Amino acid sequence: MGRPQLVSGEEIIAAARDVFVKEGLGASIRDVAAVAGISEAAIFKRFSTKAALIVAAMAPPTPDLAALLGPLDQDDLRAGLVTTMENIVVFFRDMLPITLPVAMQPDVGLAAYVEEIGDNPAMALNEALAARLTALINSGRLRKLQPFAVAGLIVATAHSLALFEIMGIHGGRSPPEVIANMTDVIWFGVEP
Repeated sequence: MGRPQLVSGEEIIAAARDVFVKEGLGASIRDVAAVAGISEAAIFKRFSTKAALIVAAMAPPTPDLAALLGPLDQDDLRAGLVTTMENIVVFFRDMLPITLPVAMQPDVGLAAYVEEIGDNPAMALNEALAARLTALINSGRLRKLQPFAVAGLIVATAHSLALFEIMGIHGGRSPPEVIANMTDVIWFGVEP
């Protein structure tokens, strides 16, 4: 019978995430081991490669779909759409700085990253939003358009705004009026 684990896999992942966020993905397993308080060998017993540890530590967050899309239940659907867009921008603000470097990491790569994480959170978000838009279209609250296309436009717009912020556009933060104005362009195309 082996010795009991002193540090859980979740604790190793948390230590790795902390190190990779602070020091970049080039940080060593030795750095992660020091933060976790274990040996490098103990890490490699649970994660066969550094790339596997990077993917586990930097996996994108699962979107809280109820919180992100809940504003669409408001009586003022236009205002609900603006708030939903703001929520999705915040989601991507949090997700992209973690996931983009991993996808571009030479020893991980986009294809391996997507294969390893399984369900893409952005796709889950797009599908849930399309389902919500379908219900709004069927109830007559929105114009009859292809809901998956409208959801894709909303998600892509939010993604682009968050990416522009990372690139320093708008001083690193999109003003609320920019988000509202971009949402209005979508609203004018979908309002009944």
